[in-house]
Amino acid sequence: MPGNFLTGILDGGYTNYHVRVADVPDEYDIISIFRTTFQPPAPVLVWRTCFTCPAFRETEQQFKDGVAAQITKGKAVPLRVELNITDFTTPSTSSSFVTLADQYIDTYKFTGLDITAYPRTPAVVHLISAMRQIKATHSANFTLSFSFGSAFLQRASDAFDYQQTGVLIPILHALRSDITMLYPNDFDGGDSIVIYPNGSTITQGVSDYWVAMVLPLLRGFVAAGKDVPAFKPEQVSLGFATTGSSPFSSRVANFQRGVECLMLNTSCESLVAAGGPYPTLGGVAINRLNDDYFSGGATARRRRALREL
Repeated sequence: MPGNFLTGILDGGYTNYHVRVADVPDEYDIISIFRTTFQPPAPVLVWRTCFTCPAFRETEQQFKDGVAAQITKGKAVPLRVELNITDFTTPSTSSSFVTLADQYIDTYKFTGLDITAYPRTPAVVHLISAMRQIKATHSANFTLSFSFGSAFLQRASDAFDYQQTGVLIPILHALRSDITMLYPNDFDGGDSIVIYPNGSTITQGVSDYWVAMVLPLLRGFVAAGKDVPAFKPEQVSLGFATTGSSPFSSRVANFQRGVECLMLNTSCESLVAAGGPYPTLGGVAINRLNDDYFSGGATARRRRALREL
């Protein structure tokens, strides 16, 4: 897939601001369908997209047709699944996840799998196996991506004295040749802590924040005394939340400066994109596109304008 693309997280359970798949603006290259959660011990995939809810305004057939129409236009439409790595303790759980995920992928013809992971335990082997099984089942164009709060990566590094479990790191490293995109995110709260190379915390939302968010992935880093190699710039994307603690207009402006610093080595503040510029940076993920859609789509249009940088 080309770099510098725009991903939108379409929240299918967000009934107050429901956006039909067919109505997602053409600015988006990837439309990640959210609101599916893997829940053992049964286990089940809880699908929170309610086709019969009055506020949903989309039948199952319209949903399927919308997915097909977006794919015809060249868009990728992966299924986003929220899971906790602690649940993958046995091969049977892994096998159940593969079966359930494949059912949804085949029913709605999703083009990939987008994992939102909460890394709380070292039970990683079975999750890695499940991801490889699912990817091997589908076509060569099937995508695999991971979304996570920035702190799960940053605080697991030696620069932060390994203050948080680093269980996500071996998963990403083991699957690096299979991963299409990584999305560190700026969610509110402790999960989105980002640090300078010297270990000090960066204020969320300033332009340096966006540069520092992805530099460990672009440059490589050290965790528990072991070198973690860099990922390809095309595999790295910035997750931008449409809600946040700072004023939205200033967040968007600082976000744009951070992207320009990463891609062009311009508009940088105190932190320069070491080893950059990175003109083939994977792109941006807007979480959630529903919010941006109902507020006029300004974030999507502004990011799209950066595609030609």
